[in-house]
Amino acid sequence: SSRVLWTLAVTQFESLGVLKKALTDISPPIEALMKLKAKGDASAEAVAVESEKKKSAISALLALVENFPEGTEFAPKRDVIRSVAEQAQQDFESPESFMDFALLVRQHTSKIFNEQKALLERLKQIKKAAAKK
Repeated sequence: SSRVLWTLAVTQFESLGVLKKALTDISPPIEALMKLKAKGDASAEAVAVESEKKKSAISALLALVENFPEGTEFAPKRDVIRSVAEQAQQDFESPESFMDFALLVRQHTSKIFNEQKALLERLKQIKKAAAKK
């Protein structure tokens, strides 16, 4: 029924939004850590704070795997989540390696944005079809 399709599309839209936010949150603590290390005079406390933020961002991202069940249209997001989380755990030795990572994250968030746009279009179609009944 259109109600089930509507609920599914809304759930997918929201799950993608949470994933987009988690991906967006992953780069700032990594960049902050790189800047602290580049300074050379960073306090251990500042490094510990940013390291904890990085760990939290990675954990939050990994927790989202279950939002994308196997066998569904968005199941491939599971691999995206795991891949980004794995890459985020590395120590970025150069600004270039971090920029490559940040670009990858941006590409994923951009793709999610487009998927959300498509879902909004689907929601409009479901609504229109329901109104005709």
